[in-house]
Amino acid sequence: MEAEIVEAAWQDKSTTKDSYPVPYEAASPVFVRLPGGDEVDWAEFTKKTPKEWILTHPQGYQYVSIEYVLMKLNKGAGPQNWVWVTDRAGWATGEEEVGPKGEREYLVDGHLMIAGAIPRYGIGGHVYRPASKMGFAAVKASAETEALKNAARKIGIGADVRTGDDVGKAVAGQQNTIKTLFTQLVKKDLGDKATKAITDIAPAAFPDGKLDPHAIEDLDGVIKILSELLINKS
Repeated sequence: MEAEIVEAAWQDKSTTKDSYPVPYEAASPVFVRLPGGDEVDWAEFTKKTPKEWILTHPQGYQYVSIEYVLMKLNKGAGPQNWVWVTDRAGWATGEEEVGPKGEREYLVDGHLMIAGAIPRYGIGGHVYRPASKMGFAAVKASAETEALKNAARKIGIGADVRTGDDVGKAVAGQQNTIKTLFTQLVKKDLGDKATKAITDIAPAAFPDGKLDPHAIEDLDGVIKILSELLINKS
């Protein structure tokens, strides 16, 4: 059976030409929906990620390797039942996209095609630094890898692992919690105690006399002690 042509309605809106400023370097003329699909084990994609496959980035967040993603795709769908199709690849454009030392981000987007299923959109990027030992070919490969991983996450592969974005959202939530607790304590005339409790843990938390949660590393510790102050007052 030949592959079925996918109509434009199947395409994700984010794949339109103006969705982000990357010039077309190469484009697939059509998207295809692979025939079959009855043999695809979708439950395989959503299984919990084994600890041995979870890696930790130097910045603190976790991720899965491309080897794990490929293994899961081949195990759940079979190598003959999936394919990655690059839609666009190129440099992010605009003066603001070029760093002071010539850094530029290379972006790739495309679709993960799995037999019998709607294509899953994915996007990824990697920053090219002229002074780095990482060559341009490696930067391009990394960007495409991230795009495929992004699409695979949407079918469940590695979705239980906290990515950099997940961690960022969690941290922002904790910082907002600290601001809320501190405000409540000030209203209860416990501002001085709250300030001392915070500075005991994070001495730089009040750079201009005002609370700056971004200067706090031990967010959990501060939340715990502020909560205890609030409970004791109540």
